[in-house]
Amino acid sequence: MKRLDVGQLFTLTQDALEVYGEEYKDVVFEIVEWYDSYLPGYSKNWDNHPHSHPGYDEEAAYIDGCIYDVKIEGEADTFGNSLYRWEMNVIEEDNDKIPQ
Repeated sequence: MKRLDVGQLFTLTQDALEVYGEEYKDVVFEIVEWYDSYLPGYSKNWDNHPHSHPGYDEEAAYIDGCIYDVKIEGEADTFGNSLYRWEMNVIEEDNDKIPQ
């Protein structure tokens, strides 16, 4: 499966709602950045590795190889948790969810 684009809208899967809370049911989120490799948390070398993330886990990124920073649509601040593809129900432009 290909990587999702910045700006892609989605809602949380049931598995994600069990982790982050039912208050996010039907809340629309937006992808703000993607990462496809691990960068140790102690590293300050972000400029040389723009798509590396200290929380990246290759096993958890099994669907498309990425972890994503996200925000609630229309809000300025990020969600505070990076998400993997299996935690997202992607919304197509016509607002139909893509089946998992």
